Amino acid sequence: MGAFLDERLERHERALQVGCRGALAASYVLGRRLVARGRGGLILTSSGAGFQGTGWVAGYSAAKAWDLALAEALWWEWRPHGVDVLALCPGSTATPGMLGNAPRLDAAAMAQPEDVAREALDALGRGPVCIPGEDNRRARAALDRLPRQQRVELVGEQTRKLFTG
Repeated sequence: MGAFLDERLERHERALQVGCRGALAASYVLGRRLVARGRGGLILTSSGAGFQGTGWVAGYSAAKAWDLALAEALWWEWRPHGVDVLALCPGSTATPGMLGNAPRLDAAAMAQPEDVAREALDALGRGPVCIPGEDNRRARAALDRLPRQQRVELVGEQTRKLFTG
């Protein structure tokens, strides 16, 4: 988390490997099995940051945009074969990674991983995208009404403040 050029290229490349290539490989291997048996579900974890380029987490938001687009495309492609695919797009969730990068955050005020997972499982079969939490859904709806440039500016500034105080 931070300014793009403050991170070493190798770290960006590792994040790309995990965030994009990992989702691609898992989707391919698991998708072949699920489509062959004619049923099942696959959840790819994206993020609210994947709906627009998000400054201060530029590589992360780009990888999450990949995961979102991949899940939506596979949802459409595999649905006739009895396989549901879901892009899970949570907001701030009290995971070790999030708390480790932003230790000033109050874990009790964030979504809990168990609740996010439960909502994702409940959303399988209901469409290609799940945004857990009513507050997150309202925020996304409000952001979607803004022009893309304004959305990028607003979310980038909020993300910078989240990690720098």
